[in-house]
Amino acid sequence: MNFHRNFRNRYILLFPVILGILLSMQLQAQNFSKSQVQIPDQPGSQEQIQIPDQSKDQAQIQCQPQDQPGVHVLVAEELQNHALNQNSSNPHDPIPARDTVKPTVKAPKAKLNLKDTLDHNLDLSDYLINMHGFVPWPVIISEPSLGSFGLAMALVFISPKKTAKKGEQFHFPDITGVAGMWTLNNTWGVGGMRQGSFPKIGMRYNIAAAYADININFYRNFTHLGEKEVLFKLKTILGVLDVSENLFRNKLFAGFNYTFSNITTSTEFENIPDSMFNQKPGMTKNSGLLGLYLEWDSRNTIFTPDKGIRTKASFGIGRNWTISDFDYEKSEVFINGFFRPVKWWVCGLRADWQWVGGNAPFYLLPYIKMRGIGAMVYQGDQVLQLETEQRFDVTLRWSVLGFAGVGKTFSSSRYLDDPTWHVAGGAGFRYLLSRIFRMRMGVDLAVGPDQFAYYIVLGHYWN
Repeated sequence: MNFHRNFRNRYILLFPVILGILLSMQLQAQNFSKSQVQIPDQPGSQEQIQIPDQSKDQAQIQCQPQDQPGVHVLVAEELQNHALNQNSSNPHDPIPARDTVKPTVKAPKAKLNLKDTLDHNLDLSDYLINMHGFVPWPVIISEPSLGSFGLAMALVFISPKKTAKKGEQFHFPDITGVAGMWTLNNTWGVGGMRQGSFPKIGMRYNIAAAYADININFYRNFTHLGEKEVLFKLKTILGVLDVSENLFRNKLFAGFNYTFSNITTSTEFENIPDSMFNQKPGMTKNSGLLGLYLEWDSRNTIFTPDKGIRTKASFGIGRNWTISDFDYEKSEVFINGFFRPVKWWVCGLRADWQWVGGNAPFYLLPYIKMRGIGAMVYQGDQVLQLETEQRFDVTLRWSVLGFAGVGKTFSSSRYLDDPTWHVAGGAGFRYLLSRIFRMRMGVDLAVGPDQFAYYIVLGHYWN
């Protein structure tokens, strides 16, 4: 494997990128679209922020959303503190110390303000909170396997639900989004999604669909040639349905999901052994995976967490009755944890294990996903990854960080045999773009076994 291959045509399947963009948008939209909430120290509408006088436990139960983990309770408290324009006693803590909260705060007329009332620096909190209806969302794609550069544009439409009555949990709005993207190797795609909820029964749902015309390299071990890259063109139609139920205070969820794909493969590579790829060029195959999952999320924000744990275990099966031409199984277990040894230091730890069994299509095999290692480069029947990220808050707004990780693939196929543990790491910086939502943005530089790459990160890379 040589250095230059990582800057050529190594491209990840496009539909995870599209869905990642859409899901990222919807999660961010969820946090700022609470209906009719304004920042009183900045121009806003004539609406009021209603804060009932209640105990801490009662407030937590009533403020938590029905269709998202409990991190939004903290967001609601942060909005209250921001509304009172309190001062922070700790320069490294983006959220000021809490004080007595007034029941009702009136807001003046709306006017866009891109500066924070706390330190008067650039901050998008007011912009995010007061955006209703139509939301444009441009994205720069920096993944090396996508040519290190690409552009995506998403449009999100927010339909607020009726405000929850006293004693009820907050009702999130319905969100509809469409997106399109293009990368340097003329890979392109379009997609759409809708997220909604049924608050009375504690249920949330996500529906997504996408089409992609993809150029992507896969790497295999040839008997006499060694490891070689094989360029495939994949014409992909994708559909996803996800339904889950809140089991405990919007932190514990159980659900099921179904993923369907129709993919036509083609390649100019000749004399490929039939056993190397289980879908011959020129063939169109369906893949339908029906799965169950259990998820726990106690992070203090879904953007750039400072503390808390997120863990998820899932298992899926593909059979003829799930509209699949492949009989296979897929499982994943991961855990991401964050804690503060001291106020200015955030320690993050990650462990991820993926497994695919049976006759899974070659383009759905798991791969090492880590900064410094290109997507789809190291595939296998099983993948194990361990990673850490250490962030140091230099000031309220600016942070520096370092990260390092190791990953390994396991496979019974001689074409994918790889005994090596692959190590990657790097460093970067972050700027606190929204103090209210604890959302940071920055750039990471990473070095891996065969490449040097950059990443533009909004929120957290592990999201």
